[in-house]
Amino acid sequence: MRYKYILWDWNGTLLDDLDASLCAVNDMLKMYDKPIIDLETYYSYIDTPIYKFYERLFDFNVVSMEVIKPLFSELYINHNDKINLADGAVRAIDLLREKGARQYILSAAHINDIMRYAREFGVAECFEKIEAANDYEAGSKTERAVRLLAEEKIDPAECVVIGDTLHDYDTARVLGVDCILYSRGHTDIETLKNTGNVVCTSFDEIIEMIS
Repeated sequence: MRYKYILWDWNGTLLDDLDASLCAVNDMLKMYDKPIIDLETYYSYIDTPIYKFYERLFDFNVVSMEVIKPLFSELYINHNDKINLADGAVRAIDLLREKGARQYILSAAHINDIMRYAREFGVAECFEKIEAANDYEAGSKTERAVRLLAEEKIDPAECVVIGDTLHDYDTARVLGVDCILYSRGHTDIETLKNTGNVVCTSFDEIIEMIS
C-alpha cells in the first residue's frame, strides 16, 4: 500500500449526487422564477464556501442564505432516486480495508446527512471517523482536516486526500499530503487537470494509484 491513511471526500466522490444536486438547484430557481442552469453552468459556478455559488444565482436581498440552505436540503431529498454510491466506490472501500488502510470521511456536508446515506448504503462502519460539519454552511473543511490529522496522529507522508473539487486539492496542500482528484463529481475534468494534480476518472484508477 502506498498510503496508510485515506481521507475520502463524500458528496461527489463516494456519493454520486451530482444529478440530485443540480435538480435541487433548478427546482429552487423555478420557485423564484429564475432561469434554470445546465451542467456546464453548474460546473462554472460551483465554489467554496457555498454562498459564493448561490450569489451567482440569487439576489441575497430577495432570498437569503438562511432560506436557501434548508430549502436546498428539502428539495435535494426529493431526488433520492438519483443518489447512490459512486460506481466502484464500495469495491474500493472494501479492497483498501482488506489491505489495512485506515479510511476517513472528510466533508463540509452536515454529519447527519452523511450518516443517513452511509448507513442506508451500508458503509458507515467502514470508516475510522467521519469528520464533517454540524451546520449547512458547506464552508471550508481545512480546519477540520488539520484537527483530524492531529487527533488521529496521521503521518502526512502516509496520507492521501481523495476528492472531486478544487477545495479538496487546496486542503491537501495545506495538510502537506498527496491528493487524488476524481473527475465524475461536482467539478469538470478540465478544471481539475488545470491544477497539474493527478486526476482519475474511475475508482479502478484510484485503487491503482493507491496500491
